[in-house]
Amino acid sequence: MVSDDGGEPAFGTEVQAYRFVWQQGERTLRVAGSDTTDDRGSFRVGALPPGEYLVVATPAGKAGVFDELGMLPKLGNARAMSFGRIAAVAPGTTNATASDYAPVFYPGTTSSATAMSVTIGVSEERAGLDVRLPLVPMIRVEGLVMNTSGPAPGTEVRLVDLEMPIQGLGLKSTITGPDGRFSFDKVPPGRYRVQARTGPMTKMIVEDGENYIVRNEDGK
Repeated sequence: MVSDDGGEPAFGTEVQAYRFVWQQGERTLRVAGSDTTDDRGSFRVGALPPGEYLVVATPAGKAGVFDELGMLPKLGNARAMSFGRIAAVAPGTTNATASDYAPVFYPGTTSSATAMSVTIGVSEERAGLDVRLPLVPMIRVEGLVMNTSGPAPGTEVRLVDLEMPIQGLGLKSTITGPDGRFSFDKVPPGRYRVQARTGPMTKMIVEDGENYIVRNEDGK
């Protein structure tokens, strides 16, 4: 079951089971099943094949944090770019630190580096995989991307979790605005790398003249 910081059932939490697989000679993760907690905070993910898994609980309203697992292109050749000042500040605050519920890896850590894998055998059932969603300080990471001509609008910027041993999991992506600026809100504590890229793998869509959305070439 999943509980909140006060020990109460965390209703509506999405729980996903990621299975370790080998693909093109690399060990990676794929979603093998998921469930949403009921009013008692309970979940059950069934019909899982034997293997090694990571279990992730995502707070209600934050589903999709890891939906792009393995789907984003790798950082490829790009035009020369540089970052202006990159700051890490509490969102909407000055000195105060904002707190929120963050995705949690079993057995109860927000750091992917200390997540514990679960091994399931043939016809085996594993119970007691309880996790608690802690309130953690959230930070906003923001900055400016420049190219040889000045600010670089419409540039894809990624925030990569350096503590995640599996490529792709925990990766966030956004697009710079007309002034070349970007920001990532509600980033939990950890070690990250900021990357900027341009290329044909994604395209920029402008809505209402100011909101930028990244989509794959197939429109997703």
